Amino acid sequence: MVEASIIHPKFKPLYESTKRYFALTGGRGGGKTYAVHEFIARLTYEKGHGILFTRYTMVSAEKSIIPEFKGTLTRLGIIDHFHITKTHIYNRLTKSFIFFSGIKTSSGDQTANLKSLPGITTWVIEEGEDYKDEKSFTDIDDSIRKKGIQNRVIWIQNPAYADESFFYDKFYKGYEEINTVTFNGIEFKYTTTTHPNVENIHITYLDNRENINPDKVAMWDKVSDDDPEFFEYKYIGAWLTSKEGAVFTKTDLDRFSLKDFNYDNIETTIGFGDPADRGTDSTSFPIGCVVGHKIYITDWYFSQANKEVTIPELAAMTFKNKVEHLGVETNGLGLTYYEELEQNVGAMTYPISQQTNKHSRIIFNSGFVRNYFVFRDDYEPGSMYDKAMRELFSYNKDDKENRKQTKFNDDAPDSITGLWLLANDLIEGRWV
Repeated sequence: MVEASIIHPKFKPLYESTKRYFALTGGRGGGKTYAVHEFIARLTYEKGHGILFTRYTMVSAEKSIIPEFKGTLTRLGIIDHFHITKTHIYNRLTKSFIFFSGIKTSSGDQTANLKSLPGITTWVIEEGEDYKDEKSFTDIDDSIRKKGIQNRVIWIQNPAYADESFFYDKFYKGYEEINTVTFNGIEFKYTTTTHPNVENIHITYLDNRENINPDKVAMWDKVSDDDPEFFEYKYIGAWLTSKEGAVFTKTDLDRFSLKDFNYDNIETTIGFGDPADRGTDSTSFPIGCVVGHKIYITDWYFSQANKEVTIPELAAMTFKNKVEHLGVETNGLGLTYYEELEQNVGAMTYPISQQTNKHSRIIFNSGFVRNYFVFRDDYEPGSMYDKAMRELFSYNKDDKENRKQTKFNDDAPDSITGLWLLANDLIEGRWV
């Protein structure tokens, strides 16, 4: 009934897996959309399926996505089996259908309409990197619950920033698996998820070279030598954890593994706290071990809990890490926080009132952090250390860009800067 075509082995889980969620990731040229179009065309030959195909914004399905689908049906030799309208494609043989829509359209938010559509068994989200509305995702996802048939959510994701993606938070954070691929003698890394409800299919143009124009392949190949970091993101499809204009990036910070750290060499252990007790701010508290001219960040407390929780937890962390010197920012609510924390720790404590503009302070001292601080490379995904590093990597040199972020916070970069200033005051003349 459907003409046979060669299915790349990486896409076979679309046909074989019984999981609900499918995440198709990777860089340009991997054939993700092509493969999904073929899959759902075939799926319509099973009775009882309703497929919702969305992009976050779609002006006109008739002028954009439906012509692409006509090409798929023609290529498979099955276009005569389908009735095509401006918004739907119906399989005449089974009555299964594909409905095309944007989440946001010229007539407004379509979430309420989409979640009430009868008979939807499969939801395809194309260009998932543009989808930033977790609530609408949850509303539509919850509505796909037809009994007696497999329900699927297929997310097609091009490269994106992990910190801006609710999909990453929902299905990757805490389940990250680092993979590598070697090309042109260079090892590139990318992240997949081991979430038990997700089938992650990661594919790149390296798997699909024979189907791409040779001139384009040669151009992309050259990028791997000219700009490996960009190649890893754009063409290998790695999730980005630092942005253009970021003050701190993974490549310019020294790293170490805790299992290899020699505690016998520690001169002193210091900590610096930027307290918070309300809103979306976090109490950020990096701990550093001074070894010669380097400060090793061995632990990092990072929490949005209130002070009734954070103060006893911080006290326990200072004892665990044998902190000898502890600075606490006392601006705003900080003085009360400092006074309560002081009573619960065994370290020398220092109330510190920061007078200069916070952004200027971070930028001015960022070079010292890059030169003299060493950060762990073995912290657990989803841990406090991980959350602090994500915030650190998202901080931008342009404060206007920071303010544009939906979940903007500067607690991690501010506290790591405070730790540097404390260290420089305690051990005068060593660094500058």
